[in-house]
Amino acid sequence: MIKAFAERPFKNTNVIIVTKDMKSPYSGMIPGWIAGHYTFDECHIDLAPLAEWANAKIYHTSCNGIDRTKKLVYMKDYDPVKYDFLSIDIGINPKMLMSPHPRNTPVKPISEFGTSFNKLLNRVKNSEILD
Repeated sequence: MIKAFAERPFKNTNVIIVTKDMKSPYSGMIPGWIAGHYTFDECHIDLAPLAEWANAKIYHTSCNGIDRTKKLVYMKDYDPVKYDFLSIDIGINPKMLMSPHPRNTPVKPISEFGTSFNKLLNRVKNSEILD
């Protein structure tokens, strides 16, 4: 969406990005990262240069409300921001269907997968299974 606005900007339209993560994973490359074909940075989009290229204002925070009547986005630690058009990508954050267990490594939310996967790798490397 940001790329589309950068390439064909609307007149008198401000683009804002509200994100709690400044690096957004490209989910299509995550399997290649797991397989060792890509580094963490290669499969993540750094949003700061993307926002700058698109002439967008970036807020490194979370959204805690939207007023559709007044067309305002409310954010933690910032004043409300007015919008004309709103595109929301909240990702997915499913609850675990089973009880938490050290052998479970959820992929979603994808923004937390890197940490979970590294913990799994460390558990495997330190286990007696590999001996």
